[in-house]
Amino acid sequence: MFDLPSYLLSVGTAAARSLPVFFTAFSCAAVPSVPSLNVFSVSRDPDSTSEAESLASSLTSCRRLMAEAGDFPLFPTEYSFSSCVPVFRDLRNISGDSDTSLLFDALRGKGLPFSLQMDHEAVEWSFADLLSRPEDPSVQPFFSWLSGIVSSGNREKPVRLTLLADFSDPFASGISLVLLPFLRDYFAKHSIPAFISVLALAETSSPLQESFFPSLSSSLQALDSRSLLRASEDETPAGADALWLLSLPSSMVKDPDSHKITALAAARILSRLSADDAMHLTGFHTEETDGTFSLASLGDQLSPFVCFLRTAIWMLSDLFPALKSYLSHPARLRSLTMNPRNALFRHLFASLPNKSADPLAELSLLDSVLRKLLANILSFLRSIPDAFRPSAEYASMWQQAVDTCGRYITVAAELDTSAAEARESGLDSVRPVHRVSMADTEEEQLIRRLQDMDRQLADESRARDEILSALGCY
Repeated sequence: MFDLPSYLLSVGTAAARSLPVFFTAFSCAAVPSVPSLNVFSVSRDPDSTSEAESLASSLTSCRRLMAEAGDFPLFPTEYSFSSCVPVFRDLRNISGDSDTSLLFDALRGKGLPFSLQMDHEAVEWSFADLLSRPEDPSVQPFFSWLSGIVSSGNREKPVRLTLLADFSDPFASGISLVLLPFLRDYFAKHSIPAFISVLALAETSSPLQESFFPSLSSSLQALDSRSLLRASEDETPAGADALWLLSLPSSMVKDPDSHKITALAAARILSRLSADDAMHLTGFHTEETDGTFSLASLGDQLSPFVCFLRTAIWMLSDLFPALKSYLSHPARLRSLTMNPRNALFRHLFASLPNKSADPLAELSLLDSVLRKLLANILSFLRSIPDAFRPSAEYASMWQQAVDTCGRYITVAAELDTSAAEARESGLDSVRPVHRVSMADTEEEQLIRRLQDMDRQLADESRARDEILSALGCY
């Protein structure tokens, strides 16, 4: 189904902030994953892409580390990430060129502020000037990225390229309006068929909220007036083949993180666009959601998502502590909570010290990435607007589920630590020869405490399974 790489071109700050949601959604199976995602980001601020770039790099490293596990459900996507920060020439210098002076006079005659912060036409003009100078260091990475697409392109199957941008942001929309015809001409010049789609965000929580509707309306009108959106499959595209407009009503936006729900919707669309039958999705689209956002909203991805959660929690609470103990003190592998996974344990790490200079560092990477993914999931859940939240009773059950899972992890970690300390001290293998009093010996107290913790862990496991079953997770 997904035999070709997917290319994602992110433009602007809002798009860059959405990328970690994309990567998390693919990794935790909230949306169908793609095997390869090549991302390029164009932004004003290099810091806006740092989180996405770091997460993409870590996920790819984990994917390669786990490759020896065969068909393993974690880390399904291989990421490539590159970026650039365009440096525009001063507008006055550009206006001094004979080819652009008439355009400058025309824009100035419209009474426009002619600001890169407020006017997408000023951004268009400046970015078009920059693209005409591919030797400029600030855009060389972008042209290198395009060259890589062409060199790896299949002239029989179209390149799937998706542009992600906030069309209510003059900077992002201005660059996008220049890129759409530029990309179409670029691929045509190199005889590469391309299916270009646009995920048009509209961030009502942006700092320029007062100009939200004028900016968005102006950008969409420009798309229409320049015929940059293909109307039907019979029409020859001048820009994009398909466009999705994704936004939340301002009444539902409670904080800047509310954009994450539109980012998840965008990730779903990107997954669909990677399918073989996506070529007929031409024209203008919107994305609708159910009245409430719950596990049922995941549809067919519910089972894989729950499988990820259970596997990640088990690895963090049981497998990884066992691995750290084994790598620090090689000995007979202890029995793990989920015994069927012992084969995975042995397959992945039994010979790891012979293959890696620092296996504990690799284990720490896996641990930190899984914790980051789980933290991103919790952050997403907290950002859901109140209008999409389920009833108070359902929310209370979820809080109970979170608390129950937390207790399970805590008890599992304490049991593992206590058992490891007992093994290291040798107390778990010592048996008293005779008694001098009725009081329990230190060894007996230790064994009884471990047995009590083991029973408590079993109780917490049953409680966790019962509440998750009530929520429809099983």
